[in-house]
Amino acid sequence: MRAKISLRGSALTLLGLSVSAVSLADADIDIAIDKVFSSQDSTRGPGCAVGVMRKGEIVFQRGYGMADLEQKVPVTPRTAFSIASISKQFTATAIALLEEQGKVSADDDVRKYVPELRDYGHVIRIRHLIHHTSGLRDYSNLWGLSGRNRSAPITRGEALDLLARQKQLNFVPGEQYSYNNSGYLLLEVIVERVSGLSLGEFAAQYIFRPLGMRHTLYYYGDRTATPSNDDTVPIIENRAQPYLKTASGEYRLVRTSYDSIGAGGVITTLEDLARWDANFYDNRLGKGGPALIERLTRLRPLNGGQEGTYGYGLMIEQYRGVPTVFHSGGAGGYSAFLQRFPNQQLSVAVLCNEGRLTVGKLTRSTANVFLGEQLPVPAAEELPDSTLADMMKRVNAAGPPDSKTMSEYVGEYFSNELDTTFRVAVKDGKLLVTAGYAPPREPKRFAPDQFFYDGVNRLTFKRDGRGRVTGLQFNAERIRSLDAPKR
Repeated sequence: MRAKISLRGSALTLLGLSVSAVSLADADIDIAIDKVFSSQDSTRGPGCAVGVMRKGEIVFQRGYGMADLEQKVPVTPRTAFSIASISKQFTATAIALLEEQGKVSADDDVRKYVPELRDYGHVIRIRHLIHHTSGLRDYSNLWGLSGRNRSAPITRGEALDLLARQKQLNFVPGEQYSYNNSGYLLLEVIVERVSGLSLGEFAAQYIFRPLGMRHTLYYYGDRTATPSNDDTVPIIENRAQPYLKTASGEYRLVRTSYDSIGAGGVITTLEDLARWDANFYDNRLGKGGPALIERLTRLRPLNGGQEGTYGYGLMIEQYRGVPTVFHSGGAGGYSAFLQRFPNQQLSVAVLCNEGRLTVGKLTRSTANVFLGEQLPVPAAEELPDSTLADMMKRVNAAGPPDSKTMSEYVGEYFSNELDTTFRVAVKDGKLLVTAGYAPPREPKRFAPDQFFYDGVNRLTFKRDGRGRVTGLQFNAERIRSLDAPKR
């Protein structure tokens, strides 16, 4: 039995969404899209909802797989999903509306609104947060590196305290692009401190309600979109449960909570995303007209004049020779992708309740069905991610450190910026590093004194001029040169 539910024609009209014709026959489209989502078309696993819009009008939408494995509820086009980082475009739009109201400027110093931040000797402006060019370290990566539970809620106070502890930036603001959740945490704070409303309330009042997005909200997971002291949470109709597949092939539920929602807290449906998509062709938010859309899709060059690729929560690049505006989202047991082709006035949304899916590939394959002949460059072969294989080659070539070197590493290292102690020990001939109260990790050596610590960070044991180990240093794309001196 297959779990596949679709809506067409009159069913969509009843939902208040108009339907425009497509060039391919319905049967041909059904066959092609079914093939794209064949792996999700099952009653035994989670699935995806896929929607295709032309100028905001739905021309195809279908659900595959199960929204709730325990209750045996299938995914439908009306199923609600967390869209994780796709939420950033709504947070950025809130800032754009405040700009339009004259209440903030993209060139304002962030410390004007968030004085808790350290003065790094370089002005971090609101536009740096929007375009991921602030140089700030990523608070969610810092939290994970510190040994705290990634799935436990990080209160906003804790996140701000963590950022305030950081002694340096990854780079001078405006010099580089580096995708960063800290910027959107701070944008959330700015919206609230300027407007007097929570981000969830502001978005509901100025974005979701004006567009008729009745099934869209900012959501904390285990808390309400407006923080309160009670233990209640809102009921969300038709919500998909989040799943991850274990190494044994078993699906497990994932529970995540957010105290900060600016970087990825929106839950929505395909039908509401169609309403959002339509607004890019005929803006009804704020003062109306094209000025707001132009602001959202504006690119800022870096300090050196290099062209940017990130607008207001939107990635703006090319796919198969044509311009495209898109964003991905992934958190816990959810994966999502929303891609717009402005010149062809076509958009594709794929919302899934299985974490770690390659939703970008599913989205592009769907777009190819509808736009194949309109895309001048042939589709490139989708190559597998070779990061893990490359890492293991380097580890195997370097081999583990000898016992003398491991004994030199043993000790405690404290990071004031993380408020965390790292304990390095040797057990059964293995080097183990324990961060706070987290389980110990066995880092993998790829060069002298250098190790892959986890799937994100690299660890280096630092030495003084006499060769004595003096500290640890962690490096990653979103956290650079974070030191933990040896006690």
